[in-house]
Amino acid sequence: MTLQEYIDQVRKILDEYNTDISFWTDDELTFWLNEGLKEVSKKAKYLTQRAYIYPTIEETYPLPKDYIDYYKVKLGESFEQPITIEEDGEEEGYYIWGDTIYLSNVEDDNTLTLYYYRTANKMEAMIDEVELPVEYEDIIIPFCLYRAFMKDRRTEEAGLAQQEFYQRAELMKRKFARKPSKAKWKVIR
Repeated sequence: MTLQEYIDQVRKILDEYNTDISFWTDDELTFWLNEGLKEVSKKAKYLTQRAYIYPTIEETYPLPKDYIDYYKVKLGESFEQPITIEEDGEEEGYYIWGDTIYLSNVEDDNTLTLYYYRTANKMEAMIDEVELPVEYEDIIIPFCLYRAFMKDRRTEEAGLAQQEFYQRAELMKRKFARKPSKAKWKVIR
């Protein structure tokens, strides 16, 4: 879906057809849709990216701006486990604190490959499409409705929309985590 299609869909649900006298501006709706997109990116962790760090004499490196959480870290040719802050300087490896990755005793010729989860790109132009799997395209609509209802002080409807968003996000998270649901376990006797 494009940003324009999202805005049209939200306005349809809000029964707001005359945009000349609208209570919610396109800028507000766009901001809330992008906010929902960022929230679902954090919760479901469905987008992955790779970043390369070429160690120098520095020991700290900023994480990418779209970083949410790391998945794996490869140092040279092998995957590494993180070290604790207490092991800094004693062990070879890395640890992440805040928006920085710290390297400890890493050789200059080793390239560090950071596999990480990232946030989805913002929709800015009306023709921009959302970075969501097709089956979850409508997941950010309840988040936008939640924010719109909060602006209108309709707290009961806002609560329902917020609850719907987080339920959908939890389902999406489970799918991308690939963890089996207890409800789907088959009992063999």
